[in-house]
Amino acid sequence: MKRRNFLQQSSLASTSMLVPNFLKRFTPNNPSNSRTEKILVVIQLSGGNDGLNTIIPFRNDLYYKSRPTLGIQQNEVLKVSDELGFNPALASLRSLLDEGEMSVINSVGYPNPDRSHFRAMDIWHTASSSDEYLSTGWLGRYLDYNCPNPHTALEIDGCLSLALKGASKSGVALKRKEHTFAEDLRQIAELIAADTDTRIYYVNLGGFDTHAGQRETQDRLLKIYAEGINAFIKDLKAHHLFNDVMIFTFSEFGRQLKENASGGTDHGTANNVFLFNGNLKKAGFYNNAPDLTHLDKGGLKYEIDFRSIYATLLDDWLNHCSISVLNQKFSRLNII
Repeated sequence: MKRRNFLQQSSLASTSMLVPNFLKRFTPNNPSNSRTEKILVVIQLSGGNDGLNTIIPFRNDLYYKSRPTLGIQQNEVLKVSDELGFNPALASLRSLLDEGEMSVINSVGYPNPDRSHFRAMDIWHTASSSDEYLSTGWLGRYLDYNCPNPHTALEIDGCLSLALKGASKSGVALKRKEHTFAEDLRQIAELIAADTDTRIYYVNLGGFDTHAGQRETQDRLLKIYAEGINAFIKDLKAHHLFNDVMIFTFSEFGRQLKENASGGTDHGTANNVFLFNGNLKKAGFYNNAPDLTHLDKGGLKYEIDFRSIYATLLDDWLNHCSISVLNQKFSRLNII
């Protein structure tokens, strides 16, 4: 389809004015609308999302014994396997899982986990070990090797995350006023449709530090997340772009298995990660449900190192040798 016809038929064309002028200048003149590079969209759930109330082990009695008031009852859970189900607030994602376009990776973490928000986020941003301190981010180091222009990576936020800061190259931050998560994704869809030079997008949804009154807060945020993702993917699908976009969602840590006295959960360790794409090799649940009987000081023990996911995204999606970015070899997941 010619680009002119594509944009005329696109529902996103009506919002073409949203594309910032500094990015429009870098839009290639490509009338064939061919795409030679893949797009990575990273979504950060800041605050430590409670993975056990996101993907619920509804057959596990220990889950309910540990969460007598906070546990989501079986009749509320959106059951998607014999053992695991969605928080009902994630209803908008159910069809994506059913259609093989979503993968849930359980028990993702790293050795000797840190439970400080700032340090844990730094570890995820830099792909460091828990006792290692780096000043550059994993995507920033990718940019050091693969950044033909300053707009290769874009964060929809006022500040640039450490993940996008390299030694010599960094992404750029696009500040927007009175914006919502769904509007951020809408902006990204517009930029992808415009075929700008941007290859990596980064967006944040915060508020997940639920020490008290968790159920209402988390349900509200998960619904915002799920509905935003669903609308974003619908836009991409409508214009045959979904197969070119990998969506990766993470949080800096999960929460403790046991609820606290304030109707919330305290900082934990390993957590679940989501991937969305139209050509996933292994959709649904990538691995088994978390083991609730063997814990790490009340939190989940990790099974998959988060840097294995980074290695997979770098090697198999962005087509760059992960060892040069991660400074060591990590096993890849057979998922992309």
